[in-house]
Amino acid sequence: MLSEIQTLSSVHHPFKYHSEISNWCTKRDGPFDIALEVVDVYEVCERVSRFSGFDNILLEPTTYTDYDGKIVLGVIKSCVGDLLHTIIDSSQYKGLFLPGYTSGQSANDDLKEVLNNNGSNPNSFVKYTDHIAIAGDIGDSDTFMNWYKTVFGMKRIFINIQEDESQGFIVKFKNTGMMLKAVCHRDPTSNSEYRNACKFVFVEPTKDSEPSQVTRFLQANSGPGLQHMGLAIDNIIDVAATCHQNGIKFITAPDVYYEALSQRINLKEFSLDLEKLKTTGILVDKELNNEGYQIG
Repeated sequence: MLSEIQTLSSVHHPFKYHSEISNWCTKRDGPFDIALEVVDVYEVCERVSRFSGFDNILLEPTTYTDYDGKIVLGVIKSCVGDLLHTIIDSSQYKGLFLPGYTSGQSANDDLKEVLNNNGSNPNSFVKYTDHIAIAGDIGDSDTFMNWYKTVFGMKRIFINIQEDESQGFIVKFKNTGMMLKAVCHRDPTSNSEYRNACKFVFVEPTKDSEPSQVTRFLQANSGPGLQHMGLAIDNIIDVAATCHQNGIKFITAPDVYYEALSQRINLKEFSLDLEKLKTTGILVDKELNNEGYQIG
């Protein structure tokens, strides 16, 4: 679920959706539903009906209640392949998560602490969901961006200072390339709110690109869809090392990437060790006076 809390938790799902949604679930071999907290579920459904047609509303606004209050919930088809959005208004709910959800009694206090502290639990690696990457074919990004702006009122944001407004931000490596554009529900002029807000990043291959991670995803997914989620953490080197020790597998970058890295960026300036980056599979990029680390 994407909301102001933006934490990850494990709970039992209490809702019984209509048969149409269950049928969609049986067709999926990967993530297919991104839940978004909205101000007015009815208004979002009305926008979808006007913009995409009533058939794209899989579950009309429905109220669920328990002793902690009520929520309004609906399910819509997005403009991205088979991707769905569960939309939720929980403004009148004061419970742990949502009506009917439960956690193990022994874990209840810990889960409540994590939710109430906005993910500030020192034992948790994940601070918040930084971005959701949606992969599409050539020319899809503008269609996706327009839909999310129209339905959810999101705003265009720029990923990089070198980004072109019409062409987006182009990333090239050897003979492969991809173009990125992004939207966010927060005002990008308010840095404190924008930085911790989840962004939707739309990525598509460039016209002259050879097969890449984007084209391979589109082939494996039989079209556009949710490619990955970006999680914001502190001290990525230690976290990545711990994940490796616990058996989590990461995509590894080729040696040539790290051979060229030290020529692009002064690693000592940021107290970065090339061998540690290579061992943990961390990618590094830099913009002006800021550095960003990424692992996937």
